[in-house]
Amino acid sequence: MATLAEKNPNVTVLKIDIQEAGSPVARQYRIERIPYFRIFDENGREIAQGDDAVVWLDKAMKEAKLSD
Repeated sequence: MATLAEKNPNVTVLKIDIQEAGSPVARQYRIERIPYFRIFDENGREIAQGDDAVVWLDKAMKEAKLSD
C-alpha cells in the first residue's frame, strides 16, 4: 500500500496499529476485524470499507501495476 501511495499522489495511507479488534482504538474507528480497510475520497468521504475496500484496493493496485 505504501508503494501505491508513492506512485499515486492522490492516495494517502494511514496505518493504525491495533493488536485486538475489541481495543478502545478499534471501537473508536469502528474496526470489525484485523486487517480492516476503509477508503476515503479526496474530500474525506468514505467510499468503501471492509470487503468492499479490499476489492477497491486490489483494483487500484492492479491499475498501478503493483499486483497481478
